[in-house]
Amino acid sequence: MNTFETLEQMRLRARNGTLLGIVLIAVGFLLFLPMPFVGFPMFVGGIIAGIVADRTVVKPYKAAYKEMMVRGLLSEKIDHLHFDPDGGIDKDVVESTDMMQLGNRYHTNDLIEGSYNGVRFSQSDILIQHHTSSGKSSHTTTYLKGRWLVFDFNKRFLCDLQVRDRHFSYAKKSGGWFSEREKTEKLETESEEFNRIFKVYAANDSEAFYILTPHFMEALMRAREQADGEVLFCFVDKKLHVAVNNHSDGFEPPVWSPIDQAAAREAILSDLRLITDLIDTLNLDERLFMGE
Repeated sequence: MNTFETLEQMRLRARNGTLLGIVLIAVGFLLFLPMPFVGFPMFVGGIIAGIVADRTVVKPYKAAYKEMMVRGLLSEKIDHLHFDPDGGIDKDVVESTDMMQLGNRYHTNDLIEGSYNGVRFSQSDILIQHHTSSGKSSHTTTYLKGRWLVFDFNKRFLCDLQVRDRHFSYAKKSGGWFSEREKTEKLETESEEFNRIFKVYAANDSEAFYILTPHFMEALMRAREQADGEVLFCFVDKKLHVAVNNHSDGFEPPVWSPIDQAAAREAILSDLRLITDLIDTLNLDERLFMGE
């Protein structure tokens, strides 16, 4: 039995287990009012069946897919690869930028570390939410669902610089009271197109414009188009942090449809291109800013 046959059998078990839970919940809900003595046990049974299926067949299938499929394709493109499906970018790393609202729920997975074209990086899927509850009702606001990437940059920044997509809602200015970082202020570039797409905040105008050359601003705009989602660029110390709010969870296997070898490979490579495109488009492998 080859890899795809093994994964397809695991997928079918994951699908069927999940489907059973959904059907029991739906039928239980429909029968709850006319026949509560039947509907309620079915509803509860569906929840239990879904939990059991997630632990016994869904998670093992996803883990096998990432080990058999994702890891191999990543290793073809990424040097010094470290791939941990259960790991992720620590909350402290995001918090250290002081440029992102963190809410009260933080989840991350699919940690990838390594280098591409000589540029060291780390990245993971990330979900940041804020949940409130009044006892009678609850509400969850999603601040970020997508990726957080950290690239080694070839210059230590003399001040913090943030370039924020105008549609990126939950970024924040860094610095100020109760912060160890210098307060950033909004500034305008000479490019009307760039100002229409991004908001820029920096603690020092001259340092910001040293980074934001016309060529680099064009690269940032191209990177934003390639990311297929709202983006946030944080230039902090000697790191470039990039948040991509593309409302998706990368490197996940299909559950409801059969595994197509070509389609699965392309989906994984497409998720990987978010990393490689940023490095290529922003020319992070070039020593652009080495003159201190």
